[in-house]
Amino acid sequence: MSTKKKMTRRSFLKKTAGSIVAAGLATPLTEILSFGKEEIVVRAAMSMAHFSAIDPHTANEHTGYTVVAAMHNSLVRNPPGGASGDPKALEGDLAQKWEHNKDMTEWTFYLKEGIQWQKGFGEFTAEDVQFSIERVKNPKTGCAWLKRFEKVDVKVVDKYTVKMKTPSPDPLFLTKVLDWQTGNIACKKAAEKLGELFSVNPVGTGPFELKEYRPGDRAILVPFKDHFRWKKGEVPYTNIDRIEIVLYGDETAADTALWGGTAHLMQAESGFKPRSELAKAKGINSWKLWPSVPCIVRCNFDIPPLNDIRVRKAIAHALNPKEAAKILGQGTDFALYSNTPYPSKEPFGIYGGLDLDNPIYPYDPEKSRRLLAEAGYAKGLDLGNVYSGPWGSWKVLYEIIQNQLSQVGIKFNLNILEAPSFFKLARGGSNPLPIYQAYRFPDANYYLDEFLHSRNFPGQNMGHFKNDKFDQLVDKAWTETDPGKRVKMLQEAQLIALEDAAGMPFTQMYVMLLGNPRVDFGYPSGDPAKTGMAKTWNQYHKISERIRWRT
Repeated sequence: MSTKKKMTRRSFLKKTAGSIVAAGLATPLTEILSFGKEEIVVRAAMSMAHFSAIDPHTANEHTGYTVVAAMHNSLVRNPPGGASGDPKALEGDLAQKWEHNKDMTEWTFYLKEGIQWQKGFGEFTAEDVQFSIERVKNPKTGCAWLKRFEKVDVKVVDKYTVKMKTPSPDPLFLTKVLDWQTGNIACKKAAEKLGELFSVNPVGTGPFELKEYRPGDRAILVPFKDHFRWKKGEVPYTNIDRIEIVLYGDETAADTALWGGTAHLMQAESGFKPRSELAKAKGINSWKLWPSVPCIVRCNFDIPPLNDIRVRKAIAHALNPKEAAKILGQGTDFALYSNTPYPSKEPFGIYGGLDLDNPIYPYDPEKSRRLLAEAGYAKGLDLGNVYSGPWGSWKVLYEIIQNQLSQVGIKFNLNILEAPSFFKLARGGSNPLPIYQAYRFPDANYYLDEFLHSRNFPGQNMGHFKNDKFDQLVDKAWTETDPGKRVKMLQEAQLIALEDAAGMPFTQMYVMLLGNPRVDFGYPSGDPAKTGMAKTWNQYHKISERIRWRT
């Protein structure tokens, strides 16, 4: 048995609180209204050191998403601050209306007229929609989600009408063209003129346009004065002169910027208790981002001995999700646990999710050791190098997993990589024990398809799980228009994955958002500082046309 000291909530809290408090004491809080005599600048402090991308179709983490979302529009969108798991709650963005045929295989979008592109590239038309869909589908673009449109046929009917056809019914089609990943509409003329440079000089129709991009430092955005919602008077023009998405490299530096007043927005995935206490003392607002982020632990089926189900089950029984949630959440309700990866019950709310009264693999270290012995690893198992991305909660979760597995004699070396390197390695299938924290449109079809379907390897199926029955159920669920039948398919698929120990539930975490009270997001659903929750599931800080500085 390992003698390694066990990580507890108290030891973890002691470890994290010191650096946060030190950052908070570095400089007094000052409400900085202007940088220069007449400029109002809002800075968002990001703890990463690099953007994965700022391209509307290749950005694959929230630092890049924050930039992309402020610059672009989509055919339909989640109302700012009012995201929902129901596609019926989506509102028109670039499309003024849409319709579909009876079997949901043909979708027609009628576009708003007179919308202008940034940088003087003229009017947005149906050709830009067609171009964007084809750009996502093109493997050379490098979009991780290109298969969503793989079999979609796009036709320009006229300047302001576009028709899309799918080979089979697609009741969730609107969720593929919303303001997220594949739904961003890019400017055809700009992409053709700029060529390869377009990826670092994107052009959108959104309320903010790119003024300057400094890789490894920041993206500087300024208001696009011809943005259609401002120009048509739908909402007042912003009084903010500049928004900077700044890379601080780590959470301590980001904390220092927020608490010291040189940054106004920040997100955190750890240190919830000390940050909550410091925010209250400093007059900084804090709230949760909905929905919670599921973390599942996967084993790479292509790396022995993880292809042995006894070893995978041994790992599952060695994990203690309840303890992990207490450590990660530091006794707050920012981290929870569940018996399944994607539960439907509140407060999780994944449509088509699976709820179980008891876990399939309850925490049982003795059973874990017996399974290891049966598999020929009575003296322990070394998994070698395991890789994590740079995000705070990922590192914390891996440390918890490393500690828990060590109690049954399983060890590994943890290597922290920057986002681009991590995604390239993990999506290529070289990570023995990949975890993933991410939220998608809150429907089980999205999670199961992206992270466990065999067609997504190489890709997001980082454990290379392959089960024909599972794949068939997930595929059928995409096209099933009967809600009851669809839910049963999704739940059966989840049971298959659980029984094969392909993805073990670990934690459910709410991202903590922090903001200077002078920043007004203008969400119609209410001020998240008062409601305690921002329903902006697809961005940390949903910077929309409604953002203002409170004077």
